[in-house]
Amino acid sequence: MSRSITKRAAFAAVSLSVASVAIAASPASAAVHQFDPTFTPNAASSTTPDFVGVGSDTSEGAMHYLAEGANGVPGFNAGKTEGRIASFAAKDEANPNITLRSGSTPIGRPNGSTPGKATLFTPNNNPDVSYARSSSALSTTEVANNLFAYPFAVDGLKLAVSRDVASHAPATITPAQMVSIYKGDIRNWSGVGGTDGVIKPLIPQAGSGTRSFFEAQLRAANGGTAVTLGSNVAETQEHSDAAIKNDADAVAPFSTGRAKGAAVKLVDGFVAQRALYNVLRQADTTKPAFRAIFGPNGFICSSDAEALIAAAGFEQLAPESKRGVCGVATQGATTNFKTTEQAAGVAATTTTVAAQGSPNGQVRLTVEVDPSNAAGTVTFYEVKEGLPDAQVGATEGVAVTDGEAVATLAGVSAGEHTYYAKFASADINEFADSTSENTTATVADDKYDGVLVVSNPITTWGNVKTVTATLKSGGNNATGAVKLNYGSSELSANLVNGVATFALPSTLAAGSQLSVVSYAGDSNFAKDFKLQQLVVSKATTKSTVKMAASRVKAGKATSATVTVVVNGTTQKANGTITLKIGSTTMGTAKVVNGTAKVTVKALSTISTKRVVGTFTSGSANYGSSTAPTVTYSVVK
Repeated sequence: MSRSITKRAAFAAVSLSVASVAIAASPASAAVHQFDPTFTPNAASSTTPDFVGVGSDTSEGAMHYLAEGANGVPGFNAGKTEGRIASFAAKDEANPNITLRSGSTPIGRPNGSTPGKATLFTPNNNPDVSYARSSSALSTTEVANNLFAYPFAVDGLKLAVSRDVASHAPATITPAQMVSIYKGDIRNWSGVGGTDGVIKPLIPQAGSGTRSFFEAQLRAANGGTAVTLGSNVAETQEHSDAAIKNDADAVAPFSTGRAKGAAVKLVDGFVAQRALYNVLRQADTTKPAFRAIFGPNGFICSSDAEALIAAAGFEQLAPESKRGVCGVATQGATTNFKTTEQAAGVAATTTTVAAQGSPNGQVRLTVEVDPSNAAGTVTFYEVKEGLPDAQVGATEGVAVTDGEAVATLAGVSAGEHTYYAKFASADINEFADSTSENTTATVADDKYDGVLVVSNPITTWGNVKTVTATLKSGGNNATGAVKLNYGSSELSANLVNGVATFALPSTLAAGSQLSVVSYAGDSNFAKDFKLQQLVVSKATTKSTVKMAASRVKAGKATSATVTVVVNGTTQKANGTITLKIGSTTMGTAKVVNGTAKVTVKALSTISTKRVVGTFTSGSANYGSSTAPTVTYSVVK
């Protein structure tokens, strides 16, 4: 759990900042211990009640710093929670009683994890306590009383001896030697490789989370059999150095985090990791205000809180998105000690899910994971009001391929259902996990209305006319064919993602004619039809005239070539071309497939002649046009 010098310095600075704010706090507070709140918390019945905590000595410093940060220490964004966080120290001999809230009756300080958690349920249930600090997992009694623990930090446990006097203990004490010491079988330090001195084994007070955790470690080191403490084992206040620092023979289990601020030296050999928790009543686990503090996305698991937790000597647990358990409610002992620092550098992912219900009791869930090269699986959950969310679909999840995954749920009851998806990365050291927002699907108790919406733009004659029919109201899950009938013709197209596309021939006559677009329905969607006018506008034409010669002798006839195109199409024009000079018609011809050759009458007058060609359309599908003027000269 080592850290770089840079981080240590940063965390030390945070600690000093938090401490300085505490010293400068309002004098109206009745708090006297350095880890008590610097204000009197609001009553539970107030408009914005504060969140009051008691319990473990181990995490009292961490929660005090977190409270100061959430409540508005400069540099930590004031106002992170609805109410203020308050955390009372476990023990203060000079001031054994505390007033939890404004107007409440003072109580004795709950000294330790077990007494703190006991304030959350009968017979000691205290409505003025919002949460309890705990350095140990929930007991069977606490689980039976519907308590839930929210892990947020990792701590270590080692044996501690005096730092200020030369301890008689060896540099290393193995787990087996530790068992012998606490059984009372070995009572002199020389028996475990130390120097002569009568061992004074100490253990935290009853009710301490550290004590119950340490006794579990003794049991594990003793082959699973509980250790009966020797007659020479004495109780001491959890994590107090008072009975150790001036005694060369004293030894006690000590939090590695709390040891950083105590006059003790940690002995190598035995070491164990544990999570630190905040414990809530079940009724509070679903309340947004509590989740905004203790939950996976709450303040305590945020990036702002990491330095505050480190200032107390601990490491913040990694977020759920990076395969950590910070803020994930549990009733068991946390064994995942992955920290935020260990999870640094893992790329974030984003998961989105869409849900589509069908009246046959099916729901289709479609997931997209970004970036698309993040391999893994997705599992799906349905939100159950007043109940824990329920996993649905394949238990092992659905593999993500190129950023996508699809699942179909069967046997879903009629009504509205809310779902979300969780992406589990195949390589948590490369990509983080992620959870989607909620999405809602409606399963109908009868067929959905398949409402057709037809797109029918006006098309110019000679071009393919495209008509699309879209089935709305969830139609992207519909199947079957849509028909388009006009005149004596019928076209059919299958729905693809709720859309049927028709290509009407380019020869469809200009003008307007009535059509019928119809959908016969399927097992999920009802039939529907729409009447549509198919409108095709008349095409335009372009005419050109080219004289056979630019100079023609007087009295001699000549000729011209005429070309007529139907603009914007590959269609060929037919009709009549008339060539005139002034008002005199010089020649006419039939235009066939876009061309014509016209004989131009002989002229005797010597001059330059200006010829205008007029095309008269022979079809109702395209119009007439006038060609640009051309010239030729009549010469001797």
